[in-house]
Amino acid sequence: MTIDCNILLDLLLKFIDDNYKGTDIDLVKWVTKIIVTHEPEKDCIKVGNIHLWESLEPAKSLFNTPSMIGMPIGNLTSQLFANFYMSFFDEYILKLINECGGKYVRFVDDFIIVCPYKKDILRIHKLAEEFLKTNLHVTLHKDKVYI
Repeated sequence: MTIDCNILLDLLLKFIDDNYKGTDIDLVKWVTKIIVTHEPEKDCIKVGNIHLWESLEPAKSLFNTPSMIGMPIGNLTSQLFANFYMSFFDEYILKLINECGGKYVRFVDDFIIVCPYKKDILRIHKLAEEFLKTNLHVTLHKDKVYI
């Protein structure tokens, strides 16, 4: 719900430019842009028990996020794009982890870092927060960090 779709689109278009060798690259980039920039909450029709929306946490709905922030959770492309988005964080963290002999595992937006020394974990935590905020416009949930 917090992925910056403008950053995602920039990363995807650069990736396509750098790696796609097909003659239809303009079409691939156009379709990518359509998918990433689509905001389904702006043209949807709510069905079912409308009162159930009242019990949904505001942070769990695109109806409560700024334009171009967040992606529809149920879309296959959203899942793939979220992993692509976070792969840049993976690459950065793995470099840091390798320096201290630690381990790193991520599943969607949750991750675990294990290092031999607490000082390494604290350093990597600070660098991870900075990287996410600066490069991906994502913040770690303050109540979900455990050391």
